[in-house]
Amino acid sequence: MYKLVGVGGQIRGKQFALSEGENFFGSDANGDHQISFKGISKEHFKIIVSDDFLTILDLDSSNGTFVNKKLITQRAIREGDVIAIPNAIFQTVKIKTEKIKASAPSIEQEEIPQSLVGKGQYFFEKSIMPLLYSLNKSWEWKSMLNALVLLAVVFSVFISVDSVLNRAKTLVKTEVVSRAKQYLHEVNRRNANALKRKEYDQINITFLAQEKSISSYYLFDARGIILNSDSQKNVYISDSFSVAAKEAIQSKNDLDFHHVEFLGEGKIGVARGIFARNFQTQRDEIVGYVSIIFSPEGLIELESLDSIVYLESLIKSVVFALIILFLIYYLTKNHFKVLESEVKEMTNTGKRNIEKEELFSELIPIEKMLETYINRVQELSSDDGEGFSQSETEESYVEILLEFLKAYPGAGLVLNSEKYIKGINSNAEDVLGIRESLSLDQDLSDVIRNQATAAKIIQLCNETGDSSGLFSEDLGEISGVEYNIKANCLLGKDGFPKAYLIGLMKE
Repeated sequence: MYKLVGVGGQIRGKQFALSEGENFFGSDANGDHQISFKGISKEHFKIIVSDDFLTILDLDSSNGTFVNKKLITQRAIREGDVIAIPNAIFQTVKIKTEKIKASAPSIEQEEIPQSLVGKGQYFFEKSIMPLLYSLNKSWEWKSMLNALVLLAVVFSVFISVDSVLNRAKTLVKTEVVSRAKQYLHEVNRRNANALKRKEYDQINITFLAQEKSISSYYLFDARGIILNSDSQKNVYISDSFSVAAKEAIQSKNDLDFHHVEFLGEGKIGVARGIFARNFQTQRDEIVGYVSIIFSPEGLIELESLDSIVYLESLIKSVVFALIILFLIYYLTKNHFKVLESEVKEMTNTGKRNIEKEELFSELIPIEKMLETYINRVQELSSDDGEGFSQSETEESYVEILLEFLKAYPGAGLVLNSEKYIKGINSNAEDVLGIRESLSLDQDLSDVIRNQATAAKIIQLCNETGDSSGLFSEDLGEISGVEYNIKANCLLGKDGFPKAYLIGLMKE
């Protein structure tokens, strides 16, 4: 909502609320706002309010209506504009609406879904995505897409390959341990009585040496003295695995207990106690120990293949991911190319709607907004339109492009017919190194320090004006970075450009 505030003359301090539609000002007692001063006509001027757009029309008053010190018949106005008539000066003010406090209930408050999937999607969008949105302010969308896809590939490769390799290793280990228990049982069966009788010359475990997967073995008595092995004899056991196995078996004192340990580098240690029957107590007692260290070829190969398998899987997955990445990128980019083509066609041919066969539901609001703005421009520019009087001015065209600039996705600025800056968004401020507050209503050539850039923009403006408003673009370098500079203009009823929209897109 808007209002006029008296800032000079005999209406200083008074306020005049503007309602939707027509608002008449003059000395007529039946008007919406009566101002009975000398020099004011019965119906002096009226202001038309349409949503957020304001238009002022002079009603053939005897002394005229001035906006920002210029005599007008009709023009668009906005917040801050000064309107002057005899003995009265107004300023346009937008009424600020108070925001509802967070604690107060609001019918517009977003409702959290009740389903589990809905809740997950809601919190993902509200908690995780804002982080990526903030990164997108520093990183291009294309770069972020590349990084996220490649990160997903690396993560999935390591998870899947690691799972497969671990499963294979587990199967090999299980098979080796099972075979080892058979060997240990056979050692116990053959040598238990000899150990009990201390007939050490009768001990025989040479059959272990015939097994290729066994790298070392030890048979030692209850005191820990090695009685037979592949390398030592008649010394105390010093092998770390065998010593740990002896302590574990002693604490368990169980005929069926086997001590198993995975020693790394493709080795597995398995040990058990050798039990013999004590006929006096009728119990099985430990008379010795046997430990075997296996180095199965399958496990060694698996561990040596770890890095190779990871690398091969990563290369294959990255190649496949790059194909998918290009498909996603160009599929998404195509929607914007088609939309751009449709907008050009609407602008140049007068078509009323965007007709796009490609499906992208998230773009529908933008398409509808573009249709609305372009159709409004076409209506105002048509010969039969009622939006312009014979003394046509450029302000309404500038206002239309300023509204469009609010939703412009990249760096953009709006110029009037004389190439004066009428609006510039924050992206364009950063690209051109200028600020809107210091550049409004200034000549483009005086504000932009790089005269080559200013000349390029002016050249494109002239080209689009000379080509009856057709889209014009060219490459230009700004601060060492190459940009695609695009220009479009709105033509008046007289066929001359009234306002220009300039877009700056990084190549």
